[in-house]
Amino acid sequence: MDVRLQSAGSRLFSGIISIIAMLLAILALAMMFMPQTRIDSEPEVRLPTATATATATATITLMPTLEPTATASITPLPTADQNMLATSVARPADRSEYVVVARDESPFTINPSPQRTDIMIHTVQRGESVEAIAEKYGLSVNTLIWSNRRFYMNALQVGFPMVILPFDGALHNVQEPITIAKLAEQYLVDPYVIIDYELNGLKGATPDNILPIGLNVVIPGGIGAWEPLYWEPPASVYANVESSGSGRTAIYNGEAVFGEGQPGSCGVQPIYNGSMPSVLPTRGYVLTNDYTPEHGGVDLAGTLGDYVRAVGDGTVIFAGWSTWGYGWMVVIAHGPVMSLYAHMTGDTVWCGQQVTAGQVIGYLGSSGNSSGPHLHFEIRNAGGGRENPHNYLSW
Repeated sequence: MDVRLQSAGSRLFSGIISIIAMLLAILALAMMFMPQTRIDSEPEVRLPTATATATATATITLMPTLEPTATASITPLPTADQNMLATSVARPADRSEYVVVARDESPFTINPSPQRTDIMIHTVQRGESVEAIAEKYGLSVNTLIWSNRRFYMNALQVGFPMVILPFDGALHNVQEPITIAKLAEQYLVDPYVIIDYELNGLKGATPDNILPIGLNVVIPGGIGAWEPLYWEPPASVYANVESSGSGRTAIYNGEAVFGEGQPGSCGVQPIYNGSMPSVLPTRGYVLTNDYTPEHGGVDLAGTLGDYVRAVGDGTVIFAGWSTWGYGWMVVIAHGPVMSLYAHMTGDTVWCGQQVTAGQVIGYLGSSGNSSGPHLHFEIRNAGGGRENPHNYLSW
């Protein structure tokens, strides 16, 4: 019995030894296929193992990569008083303290318009004036005058082409050989202002170069001659003045002539029984162009065919067509002054006729240098010079 127990124990022990040897062999074989990681001078990292009763994953603490620094003190944020907070929430907003900004439903970015650099040609349209065209292109009236033939400015009509510069200045047509320096001096600019403007084609030129006849030269910022926009027809009153009456009314004896040699001129006419202007020359008008020394009168827009009336008693010294842009025209001598009515469709008076204040003398029109129905009205002094109509009549 004892021998059998010993034999069984021996076999059990041998089996256990065989199992252990087998496990060791398996472990050794597994370690042969595991990647080897060499860690020099680093502490051994032990992986956490699960226990029979714990299932939570152990937390891995990350090592910092920067040197440790002192932790900044954190100031606690203020909190509102609870009573004040409740009151503020309950109170409606005071909208008077705010500015409401209206937003377009389709907002877009507004880009500035690029500066124009080319020269344009504008065709005069019905109803346009020199001032309106200048305003349309952002130019001065003088720029239009200094950039176009004087004929166009004195006889502005629908369909006429006008040169429009990209900036204020002048356009000079060379009529005789002239140096760039002399031309610049004439227009009060530096010679290189002319040379450097690309469209002049003068690159490489010097102020001493002579410009050829017929060349059009743009002069940025140039200042031309200060001359009237309208040509002054010859006119005069020969005064052997005798007056009676009171206030602005008087009786005169003398002679007058206006635009002698023109188709509508009456030549020298005796004048008498005149009175100063006191009646408006037309009714239902719109003052579209007021008096300036350059313009010389007032433009009164109206309906084609409206009555034109004498502003005072006087003698007709011009009745008919003028060749300087005023179209069909009437001039009345009142004594020391004359009244002028231009751009009419026709008149109802004749040379030497005596007219009275308010009498119909013609019809409002658009003849001559006119771009629409209107009356150009002027007051002239005894020497033919223009006077401000506002000094005589209330508009």
